[in-house]
Amino acid sequence: MVGIVILNYNNSEDTINCILSIAKYNSFPVKIVVVDNASPRTDAVEILTQFFLEKFSSDFSLAETLKSDNLPKYTFAQSSRNGGYAQGNNIGLELLYKDPEIDYVMILNNDILFIEDIIPKMIECFAQISDAGIVSPLLLKKDCQSIDYNCARKQYDVYERIKQFWLWMLHIKCNIKKNRRIFLANPHLLNEKVVPIDLPSGSCMLAKKDFFCSIGGFDPNTFLYFEEDILFAKTSRKGKVNYILPQVKCVHLGAQSIGAEKRSVFQIEQSYKSELYYVMNYSSLNFLKKIAFWVSANTFRFYRLISFRLKRS
Repeated sequence: MVGIVILNYNNSEDTINCILSIAKYNSFPVKIVVVDNASPRTDAVEILTQFFLEKFSSDFSLAETLKSDNLPKYTFAQSSRNGGYAQGNNIGLELLYKDPEIDYVMILNNDILFIEDIIPKMIECFAQISDAGIVSPLLLKKDCQSIDYNCARKQYDVYERIKQFWLWMLHIKCNIKKNRRIFLANPHLLNEKVVPIDLPSGSCMLAKKDFFCSIGGFDPNTFLYFEEDILFAKTSRKGKVNYILPQVKCVHLGAQSIGAEKRSVFQIEQSYKSELYYVMNYSSLNFLKKIAFWVSANTFRFYRLISFRLKRS
């Protein structure tokens, strides 16, 4: 059985549509845990609770009223604070780890829509490939045709990243993202059944429960960004490889590229903090090289924040 975690923050409509798409297309036994990450919208929890009671009342429970580790098909948990993507998903994962019926765990963004029966095909990958760590499907944008190329990426080169920091500050174009997007750089791979990747897609990914538990799930020290980079480091340390299945597809409604000019100060700060945390704790750089990265990242951070505020003033 597969345990699915869906994190909700304010957007109960997308969460409901995600659940309904699973109910429509999925044939594999699943249990779904929805975690509300302390949504400030006062009606977010009420809307979701009412939805579960109306649609699935016979197999639904609030997390705080659970009487055993065997979860019902639908569980709704509420976080007392917004600890970010990693902590929110870990709340749901902790419930699934305890359930003896769960063999696999799936992480879904609430803006994912199933358009076909993807879970059996993803599980088949684990049976066929012994070193599979995390498996993801191909993500399409909301037009159901365009590809969200961020779903299959290589790990970035830290040295290239340092170079990028300084070139950007000199107003010289330097885009290292394109070469990291595997299908953008190698479109012929879209015809393959299985493709090894570095970064799994945090929007939709599947892993064996025992394996995901053994790597500690998500690192709670990041609020937003770089969760996938950290997962790649963790799976690599275990000798596992992440894979994507180009012929297995779902829709990612929120797929988009957010440029620096569109990010809020909060997003800039969180991106900086998460990247620095990742490099300092998960990269293989020696001490001096980590200091070089720290100086470059901090310089760029201040440059970026000043530029952002000047544009907004």
